[in-house]
Amino acid sequence: MWEMNQVNNMNNSLDKNNSNPFHRRLFRLGVVLIMMLIPLACSLSIKAMKTPTPTSEPTVTPNPTATQIPLPEYLVDYQKSCSTPIECAQKLVKMGWKGQTDISLYGVDNFAASPAVSLNKNSQNKKIKLIGGDCEDFAIAIAFGVEDNDFPPLLLYLVSPNWSLNHALYVFQEGERWSYVDINPTTKEILTPPTNYDSVNSLFSYGNSISQNRWYLYYLSNLNKTQDSLKKKYNMNLDWRTYTDSIPLVPEGDIDQGPK
Repeated sequence: MWEMNQVNNMNNSLDKNNSNPFHRRLFRLGVVLIMMLIPLACSLSIKAMKTPTPTSEPTVTPNPTATQIPLPEYLVDYQKSCSTPIECAQKLVKMGWKGQTDISLYGVDNFAASPAVSLNKNSQNKKIKLIGGDCEDFAIAIAFGVEDNDFPPLLLYLVSPNWSLNHALYVFQEGERWSYVDINPTTKEILTPPTNYDSVNSLFSYGNSISQNRWYLYYLSNLNKTQDSLKKKYNMNLDWRTYTDSIPLVPEGDIDQGPK
């Protein structure tokens, strides 16, 4: 309504002060163009406001009650039972892995569980006694299962403007090609791409293409690098395999970011 009143006022002023028809038409054309550009500018501003900016300097506070435990027998047995990411994913399903949100399992919005926690149904952290967790916990468990077979512990974090759609995957290389392992939490079907890709960026593009472009950003994180940075920068001496609290996943552990 405000814009229409302004147009009417300008048109009335023009009719009173300018009798040249060409000038009137040129002036009105300019007004119409301006009115068309205003909604576009507003739309772009709103879109920019809605796009979250990831923090680069988190607050990491050591938990004095968290402990390191020796590698328990159930982790040793699990690691011996599989040698590839797909085999380890299948083994987790056979062990009874159940998909659960962090809020239902741990009572907090975000809990990155070590394998010592996610694969221990009697962990003191859990509100529900089961083997399982969310997508991030599944990826960390696979990373542990295959690390003795020359597979680095790499997690791919997919970031969405809608926080609830964020996702994490275990990713790995076969030769120079990249792939991932995921799980359908409802059917427990193991998910892999139909082909391997030449880069993490291409893998991200494929994932976005089958997920209605829900993600706008990815981080590739190495758990060993995360562990080293926690010790050096944040004075936290922990092992991501056996830590009994949530693993702080800090930017220093990232080795790649995109899309590019």
